[in-house]
Amino acid sequence: MDIATLMKKGSGGTVTDLASSQARETPQKEFNVLEQAEQKYPYLKGKGLSFSKGKTSDGRKLEYWPINEKGNSEFPRPKDIPLEKAGVEVFSDDVRPIDILGDYVSHEGVNKDPVLKRLYGQFDQSTDQSRLEGKFKHEQQNFNEKRDFGKWKERSGLPSEFRGYTFKQWKPDADGVIRSKATGKDVYNQNQLQIMNQVREYLGVQ
Repeated sequence: MDIATLMKKGSGGTVTDLASSQARETPQKEFNVLEQAEQKYPYLKGKGLSFSKGKTSDGRKLEYWPINEKGNSEFPRPKDIPLEKAGVEVFSDDVRPIDILGDYVSHEGVNKDPVLKRLYGQFDQSTDQSRLEGKFKHEQQNFNEKRDFGKWKERSGLPSEFRGYTFKQWKPDADGVIRSKATGKDVYNQNQLQIMNQVREYLGVQ
């Protein structure tokens, strides 16, 4: 029965029923993980981040691209993240909204936001540098890390430490403590935990 015939029937709300049925069959917009993050964490709104869905075989789940960073022949900047805009390239469906927040904050927010910059500086000062040096040597020996310690710490080492607890990327033991798999010791001291809890409160991370 076509729509014209249904309209001629005129009673029993047939046209309305048809419209409702069509509405139910219309697929809802599927939000990408960046849009989900912006909805869940209002702090990200207005940051103008671009989104790209990429593919990789090296185990990475997420890559943050600052403004004007072109990458290289091995890891080029995605074409759908313009040079004049920062963005996130997502490789895995396992990436969560809080991971997007964590990448933005640890790479960009800690430089641009005065509150985060202050807390991140305090976190750096409270971090056991010998632990970072040990991780750096491990990366050199097992993952062919080519950067010097300073560059590695700035771009990878310290941001990773900061995200581990703050953005729930490192799983705690049954007693709620995050421990090193290599040494069995607590990863964070009380000063660090206090600082990261302040960051969570500031960003609205539950």
